[in-house]
Amino acid sequence: MSANFIDKLHIDVLVSGAIDLACTARLVKGGALLDILPENGEQLGKILWAENARSVNYLDALLGHGSNPALDEIVGFYGFEYRPNLCPTVVSKALVSYEHQACECPDYPETVAYDFASRLARRLIKKLPGWEKAPWGIERPEQIAVRFA
Repeated sequence: MSANFIDKLHIDVLVSGAIDLACTARLVKGGALLDILPENGEQLGKILWAENARSVNYLDALLGHGSNPALDEIVGFYGFEYRPNLCPTVVSKALVSYEHQACECPDYPETVAYDFASRLARRLIKKLPGWEKAPWGIERPEQIAVRFA
């Protein structure tokens, strides 16, 4: 178990990646799916960073360290800065890292942040090298030995 408060730039990368990949997300639990655009990037970024802060505070309290209310204050000052043309591999690694830092609360799988992360991950998978060439169904052993650059 570990949770660290990630940098603002890390959040900007996730939101920018979502914009570049035409990702959709809910900005409220149970809300409608919206296209992620620069205009709603700040709202999504605050949601993601707040979940990270909640995870850090939850784990710190669990370990007897107390929570840090300053994290919530920092989240409140978040302003989104679009970072265009990011490498999908960088966005993928940032997403995995984010989820590691934001997953400590028992209800994380029911959060807007988790829903967003799942949607972004599905978009990123399609950016893997060879995605278009790879077989849809696997029926023969030679199909699994293929490598794509």
